[in-house]
Amino acid sequence: MDRRLFFLLVFGLFFASCRDQDIDKLYTDELIFPDTLSLSAETLNDSCQFIFVPKMVVADSLLIFLDCMHPEYFFHVYKTNGRWVKSFGKKGRGPGEIISASNFVFDPVYDVIQVYNSAKKEIVEYSLAALMNNEPSYFKTYPLYTTVFPSGVIKYDTNRFLCLEMQDACRFSLWEDGDLKFIYSDYPDIEDSGEKALARAILNYGGGCYSCSPDFKKFVTGSYIGAVLETFFLDGNRIKSKNIHRIYYPSCTKTTLKDGNKDVSWDETTKIGFEAITATNGYIYTLLNGIMGSELRKRDVKEPYTTKISVFDWECNPVLLVQTDRMLQAVCVDENARIIYGLAWNKGEHAIVKMEY
Repeated sequence: MDRRLFFLLVFGLFFASCRDQDIDKLYTDELIFPDTLSLSAETLNDSCQFIFVPKMVVADSLLIFLDCMHPEYFFHVYKTNGRWVKSFGKKGRGPGEIISASNFVFDPVYDVIQVYNSAKKEIVEYSLAALMNNEPSYFKTYPLYTTVFPSGVIKYDTNRFLCLEMQDACRFSLWEDGDLKFIYSDYPDIEDSGEKALARAILNYGGGCYSCSPDFKKFVTGSYIGAVLETFFLDGNRIKSKNIHRIYYPSCTKTTLKDGNKDVSWDETTKIGFEAITATNGYIYTLLNGIMGSELRKRDVKEPYTTKISVFDWECNPVLLVQTDRMLQAVCVDENARIIYGLAWNKGEHAIVKMEY
């Protein structure tokens, strides 16, 4: 063998070995919280008929739930005492109707719910005040001009949109009045191969988990496969990376599709990461599971959801661990009233709960 080829081969193997070790060392696996809190939940409503709720928000005296699998409506409004008020966001292709939804954004300034309707590549914006007053013109639609179908969209200002495109060459994009203003293409090193396509597939699995601060100056993403938490500044027509916390290594099954794209799925070796994220201007409240895929696949799994709320600051530092007495599918927080609302799950049944702190 040629000596130069030999040394290049040895150097390449050495570099790959060092890189794998470096990537592994980036993950903390366990979190150390400076403060812990134990809360008992008060049941507000144990007869609500939800199927799967990835997100809920509190808006003054209202709780809004997104049920991805409800047969007729996506959104369901309850009073903070647990009383059902109404449902909206009917499934369909008519005015004000949507085909699919996996996340939404609440704008507290204008008191509106934003949801990305991927089938029509548009944002549908519902006015809560108009809905509560039974006004016929309770929604507006905003077309998107991206060339792809994003996994998520946030309307962060008048005619300004953040699109989570999750493409190899464009992770996020910013649009204003139909014009492309900025492309953010960076992906972090999160697994051994260092391939951008694999990082994209892992971070976007299940549509990704994301939330925006109520002032629309920051947003956060979290992965379901493994646990990678990232925060970003949203400054006018620019996106800047703020910080990243690699918690669980994203072990998973990797597949190369016919078109060359990468796909991933969780398996027995996966440690399940973030199932829900809700952000305030000061903190990030998460449901970080931590269950192994091997356990989750068991028919008699006792705790598929976590009973803990892991709270981070916007530097991705763990600041508070809240231990509850319920398995939680979604949470939201009223920091002024010092109340955490949650959707508890028990053997397929749901209950709306609250915890005062």
